[in-house]
Amino acid sequence: EIAIQLAKGLFNLSHHQEESGAEETIGKLEKLSEKYPENPEIAIQLAKGLFNLSHHQEKSGAEETIGKLEKLSEKYLENPEIAIVLAKGLFNLSCDQEESGKQETIGKLEKLLERYPENPEIAILLAKVLFNLSHHQEESGAQQTIGKLEKLVEKNPENLEILEILNKSKRDI
Repeated sequence: EIAIQLAKGLFNLSHHQEESGAEETIGKLEKLSEKYPENPEIAIQLAKGLFNLSHHQEKSGAEETIGKLEKLSEKYLENPEIAIVLAKGLFNLSCDQEESGKQETIGKLEKLLERYPENPEIAILLAKVLFNLSHHQEESGAQQTIGKLEKLVEKNPENLEILEILNKSKRDI
């Protein structure tokens, strides 16, 4: 119980720090998570801290931090909350990527969605990255990307937000 409260406190502290201070605080959270690997609540706080840190870093630092978040997600496969945090981090990372980087990120989001097919938030984030990618492609590439969006709609017919993203992509081409 004390370890969980410490993890929450470290997360809150990291949220209000500059990048270097946040990195140090996240390091303490990582050690705490290693000390209590059976405690998913500590891992969730670490995931959220890594996400926040990545949001304030330059691209290369953010990629490294998201890599740590990916490893954490792999370690806690039974925890969809960490996977959602990872998906949000991947979405943010994709905003600063060139087409090839976006394609790689899409692959990672697709794998996450395969692992957690019942999670609409991951599907929506994937749709948003596909939408963004389609706007940076030539027409033939954009058509392929829209094809992926159409398949995503077929797999998630009840998700109106993904349908809306698809329709907006089609209008914008």
